[in-house]
Amino acid sequence: MKIQIEEAAHASPVATVLLDYAETRKLKKWEGTPSQLFTLLLNHAKQIGVSTNQKAWPKAPHVLVRQLNELEPSLKSLSWEVTTGIKLGGTRKILIQSVPSDLSDTGQEKKDNNWDGRDARDAIPPNSSKPLVSLDDLKSVHWDAQFYDEHECAICDYKKLTSWKAELFKGPDVPICEDCKLEWEKRRKLNEGTKKKQTTPLTEFKSWSLHAQTIMSTRQNYNDNSRRST
Repeated sequence: MKIQIEEAAHASPVATVLLDYAETRKLKKWEGTPSQLFTLLLNHAKQIGVSTNQKAWPKAPHVLVRQLNELEPSLKSLSWEVTTGIKLGGTRKILIQSVPSDLSDTGQEKKDNNWDGRDARDAIPPNSSKPLVSLDDLKSVHWDAQFYDEHECAICDYKKLTSWKAELFKGPDVPICEDCKLEWEKRRKLNEGTKKKQTTPLTEFKSWSLHAQTIMSTRQNYNDNSRRST
């Protein structure tokens, strides 16, 4: 049974990237928001060559939380304890820490956190039943100082202090947290860079074509002038 549980962790791209990050960084403890961990694992996956385009890779922070909750027994058997849904000042955080091998038995009950590892609902934000907005739905992001308050981010659905609003391609403006706003900016810059690379060859072709037309026109004028002088 324990072997099967550990195999489940090794079969998961999220667990693979997380374990590699912990090993290479000699990690003992990590704490942060779901968005921060989502970005961290996304970047590390690219560094070690794990595809983030595969179906098993989470596409949003709240999906990552659910997967971590499902992987909790597997990671615990590998001496890593993952606790999700920790509330600190209106912000939900994730705690990942190394545990002694003699405590990594999956049959041991969780203590001091009032959380049942078998119940994945603890990892789901309170309003997860409503449809979330994806980063691709955002047209622009702007700062509204008068809007500063605790709002549920339309991307990750976690309640945080924010003044950021996002304009959607369709629908009214929605609140967005700092973490998701930074992730959106990274994706936008990446897309702009890709578009620039794609349009460069066409631009160069047009420039070369115009240059060739100029040469041909100059040559034609030269030939006409030569005939007239003859």
